[in-house]
Amino acid sequence: MKLIHNLMPERAYLQLNEYKEKMYPMLAEMNVLHMQGKLNPAQAAFFAPNKPEFELFDLQADPHEISNLADQPAYATVKEELLDELNRWRASIKDEGVTDAFRSGGRPADYPTRSEAEWQDAVTKWEPWVFRAPDAKVPHPFSTHGAKKNKGKKL
Repeated sequence: MKLIHNLMPERAYLQLNEYKEKMYPMLAEMNVLHMQGKLNPAQAAFFAPNKPEFELFDLQADPHEISNLADQPAYATVKEELLDELNRWRASIKDEGVTDAFRSGGRPADYPTRSEAEWQDAVTKWEPWVFRAPDAKVPHPFSTHGAKKNKGKKL
């Protein structure tokens, strides 16, 4: 079993991460498909504007962590045992959790981070690089190393 305690459940799984948005071509494609309503429920869950405080998965029966069992009465004891162990470990390393200062700081937690048109533009920019021949010299569309044509442009 695997227990996840999301300390900031009010935030989306997909918060703004400039590195991922410029380095993971599939992220742009998945955002477009999500905004077009073309993902199945398991895929679309990753794009939710927030997440549950607890996620509990049976890794033997559900290795892809699709079915959250955290609120199922049949798993209450397992959840409690794992949470107790997690809290013991947190205490042992003096983990203070999420402070109000941390919660209010940093980048905005808004999701989606871009409009469908902006994500589609990113997909279009990725296509020559993603579908290049193995020996082709196609520049990375968001490279900061010599790709002057994209300098200063928003993803």
